[in-house]
Amino acid sequence: ARAYRMWGGKGEATGMSEAAFAASFAKYRDYDGHAGKPGDSEGGMGSIYIDFPVQVTGVLARGGGFVLEGPMTLRRVNDVDGSTAEQRRWHISASGLKPRP
Repeated sequence: ARAYRMWGGKGEATGMSEAAFAASFAKYRDYDGHAGKPGDSEGGMGSIYIDFPVQVTGVLARGGGFVLEGPMTLRRVNDVDGSTAEQRRWHISASGLKPRP
């Protein structure tokens, strides 16, 4: 539930329900994520974005290891009139994690 809420829209940015999001991790026995050094922040359309590299390693439930690598993006809305506290908090807005050999 906590990981789901780290995404924008209290989890809606995952494109899944909270139950489906949790179920998507059932294929993993061990899951270990590491975030790299964030890039420079960028602004646009009243928001701030920061990309950072991520590597996830672990063991699949059926056996065998896996590696996922790719960028993730954090976003927050600037302190503009009408923005909500939810919009102004940093949250994950995108993930480009892809399987790697």
